[in-house]
Amino acid sequence: MRKRITIITDESGPAVEAVDMAMKLARSQELPVSVVFILDEGMRYLLGDEWMSTAEARTSFFQWLEKEQKDQIQQTMTCYTQKATEQGIEITAKVLVGKPERIIIETGNHPETAFMVIPNPHAKTSRLAGFQYNLHSMAKKVRCPLLIGPA
Repeated sequence: MRKRITIITDESGPAVEAVDMAMKLARSQELPVSVVFILDEGMRYLLGDEWMSTAEARTSFFQWLEKEQKDQIQQTMTCYTQKATEQGIEITAKVLVGKPERIIIETGNHPETAFMVIPNPHAKTSRLAGFQYNLHSMAKKVRCPLLIGPA
């Protein structure tokens, strides 16, 4: 089993910077890359239900929102794949929906993960866009080395 650099992203500014950093590292270490896009399931709880009259309308809206997000991610994956291929980096990508901290821990403990690159949760722009997680508690649970993206 070949080890990989795992990159966690949500398409926020800090996450994009972390992907760029990880690609440079992958090229220098001659390691393949696995990009994991996380759709935070917490998005479903951001909106109150007073503006939607039925559960069916709410469900329909969230299905539409998730599809739009996945379409945007597909475009980004195509861009990352092209960039990696041009640099001679083997790349795979997947989309996971759930709680970011749980997904990061499970992914970081996968046997193929040599180390993981994650966006900086304390970056100024990450509060505007991107998922939040408790870096301290998560780092205790991840068995692979973590590389935190720039602030």
